[in-house]
Amino acid sequence: MKCIFFFCIGIFFIGMAEKCYAAPDLLVTSMAMTPSSQVPGGEVVIHYRILNSDDTSGTGGSFDVAFYYSTNSTITTVDTRLATLTIPELAPASYYPSSSNGQITLTLPETALVGTRYLGAIVDYNNEITESNENNNSRSAAITVIPLSPDLLVSTMIITPSSQVPGEEVTIRYRILNSDSSSATGRSFDVAFYYSTNSTITTVDTQLTTIIVPELAANAYYPAEGNGQITVTIPETAIMGLRYLGVIADYNANIAEDNENNNTRSTAITIIPTVSSPWVIFTPVILGSTQLEE
Repeated sequence: MKCIFFFCIGIFFIGMAEKCYAAPDLLVTSMAMTPSSQVPGGEVVIHYRILNSDDTSGTGGSFDVAFYYSTNSTITTVDTRLATLTIPELAPASYYPSSSNGQITLTLPETALVGTRYLGAIVDYNNEITESNENNNSRSAAITVIPLSPDLLVSTMIITPSSQVPGEEVTIRYRILNSDSSSATGRSFDVAFYYSTNSTITTVDTQLTTIIVPELAANAYYPAEGNGQITVTIPETAIMGLRYLGVIADYNANIAEDNENNNTRSTAITIIPTVSSPWVIFTPVILGSTQLEE
């Protein structure tokens, strides 16, 4: 019911009258989301329900509901609109959907700020329906925006040959994986190859070469198919015996990762001495003969 008060001015008196008429009243009665945390650019499913709470007046036609991303819990049309949907005419005291929650999938903005943020809905956001109360049309729910968190691994590392002399080449076959199921790296990154005297590869070891790996999507490999291949040269100063070649993905820490402690992999190689030729070459010496005189 919506009422209007107005003044009546007659010849002999001034009075006040009231005129009332029925009007719908739209509410968002339910709003829940899954998951409750997501990365910028990730998807969230909103479960919602709309009610015309007036028990005498229908909406008289369809109307629109808009969904928003906001940095605070007060949802307005100034916030970032993510999607809209059209609701069919609602009878008095009726819900949409009629028997359960509806659902819609929203994508968080790529620019969403990390921390507690809000998703919300405004029913009849463009004021197509005249209501008895225009100030109760919104509802919000908190969501935790989490940082992008790829996780880079060296999934494969094979060396051929498995033994080599100092100063000579070996071939490394490798494959890099972003093991996170939801976060891309967001940009390219560097991978470095090392020689080490032990199996724990760090940036203190002897760097042999680097490569640039393009941006990796979630659950993606580089190369996408098969192993990559690179040739490195064993240092001239390599010490004889069992030594190691290794890889560090994102060795210069340009990518913020969920786990920064699993970026390395190493494989043993036997450093063997340079073999000298076993042949000794003798230069023949022809001795002249002296004839003795009798």
